[in-house]
Amino acid sequence: MAILYGTTAEGDSLPVEVNEFGQLVAVGVGEQGPPGAPGVGELPPDPFEGAILGWKDNKLAWLGGAVPLPEGTYGPILDYSNGVLTLADYVSIPYLTQIFLSDDQGNQYFYSPVSSPIVAVNGNVLTLADDRNLENFRVGDVLVKGSDYGRNGVMSGMTNHPETGTRIQDPVNLFDGNESSYWGYTGGNGNQNRPEPTIWTPTNPIPYNQRVEVLVHTGFGDPVGYYLNGNLGGLPTPMETLRWITFTEGSGFVESFGFYNTSGNRTNYVRFYAMRIDGNKVVDSPEVKITAIDEAAPSITTDGGAWQVGQDVVGPSKSGEGTVQTTSVDAIVLRENNDQWRVGEYVTAPAQNLAARYVYREEIKKKLL
Repeated sequence: MAILYGTTAEGDSLPVEVNEFGQLVAVGVGEQGPPGAPGVGELPPDPFEGAILGWKDNKLAWLGGAVPLPEGTYGPILDYSNGVLTLADYVSIPYLTQIFLSDDQGNQYFYSPVSSPIVAVNGNVLTLADDRNLENFRVGDVLVKGSDYGRNGVMSGMTNHPETGTRIQDPVNLFDGNESSYWGYTGGNGNQNRPEPTIWTPTNPIPYNQRVEVLVHTGFGDPVGYYLNGNLGGLPTPMETLRWITFTEGSGFVESFGFYNTSGNRTNYVRFYAMRIDGNKVVDSPEVKITAIDEAAPSITTDGGAWQVGQDVVGPSKSGEGTVQTTSVDAIVLRENNDQWRVGEYVTAPAQNLAARYVYREEIKKKLL
C-alpha cells in the first residue's frame, strides 16, 4: 500500500489511500446529488453546413444556416409587392418560365389565410383583433361556398295541367327552409297505363350516406307515384296530413326526382314540402364573398353570412403562380401573376419549363439577326 497526497481547493495537502494497483479506496463524503436530465435521444437526420441543433414543432431540428434547396427552387420569399418577388438568394430564371409557390422541397404549396378573431360585428363589417394575415385576403374571395340545389335546377315533363291550367309550383320552394311552401301540383298529369312523371334535376347531385326523406302530402285517395334517379315507386295514399316518407336508404346521389299521378284524376294533388338527407334538412344557402378589406381598422366587409364574435375568418385555398418577365440578382419580375404569393415560402420553376429557355433563345436569335 502506498500513501499519496492530494491538494484541496484551499491548498492543503491531505493523504489519500490507494491499493497496490494505485486505485483510490477512500470513500467520498456528502449527499448524492439529484439525477441528471434525460438525454435528448437521437439527433435529427441530414445536418447541413452551419446548422444549429434546436427545438422546432415539438422535436429536435437543425436550425439556422442555409437549407440546401432542390434545383429550380429558390427562396424563401422575403417580400412581394407590385408584381416583384424578392428572395433570400440569387435567382436566374429564363423569360416566360412558369413558376409557382412551393415548399423548400419544390412541392406546390397551398394555404388558406386565417384572420385574427372577430371582436365586433356591425352589419356585414367584421372588426378584427389585429391585421394578422389580412395581406393574404382579397376582395372577391369566397368565404362560404353556399349551396344552390333548387334555384337553378332543371324541370322536365308537364308543368301545367292541360285541362285545369294548374301550374306546378317551382322546385326552388323545396329548399327554402319553409315547410309551408311546397313543390307540387293539383290535377292529374298521367294515366294508369302510361304515367308521365314531372322530373326535377338539381343543379348539382345531392350526396347521401344513409337515407333520403321527403315531407309530402297527397290527397283524394288516388294513387300517386314518385320518381327517383330513373326509378318509379309508390307513395302511401291517401296522405291528407303531412308525413315524412323515406324515398331510399343506403348511399348514393339524388340526381333527379319527381312525381306522377297513376289515375289521371285531375282533382288529385301531390306536394313536396322539404327534403332531409341523412336526417338533416336540405336548405339552399347563399355564397358569401369579401367586398372590402381595411387593414388600418382592421376589418373585413362581406356580402352576407352569419358571423360571431370570437370567430376567425378563413379564406379560400390559394397558391401563387406566375410567368417570369425577368430576374435581377435576388428579384423576380413577373409578367403574369395571380397575386397569391406568401412571404416565408419558396418559388419553384418546374422542369417542364425548360421549353421556355428554348423560346427565349429563339427570340434572342431573331433580335440578333
